[in-house]
Amino acid sequence: VGGIERDGLLVDVRSAGEFSGGHVPGAVNVPVDQLAARVGELDKSKAVVTYCAVGARSAQAAALLRDKGFVVHDLGSRRAWPSN
Repeated sequence: VGGIERDGLLVDVRSAGEFSGGHVPGAVNVPVDQLAARVGELDKSKAVVTYCAVGARSAQAAALLRDKGFVVHDLGSRRAWPSN
């Protein structure tokens, strides 16, 4: 996924409460149940990486965004994000 912090958009699709409890630095929070209504807030010119706690919600979000014409990479669980 290299360069996503600079060139893409990292979208945490967990709830606001989960997000406030810890998230990948630089991520924006758009809960999956709000994504369809808020898709206009996302920049379609950037690649999007979705993630959640386990992977189910991020897969759902990735499918929705692909249907809307976004280039999407589904990370699945946030634990899959490389840590330094």
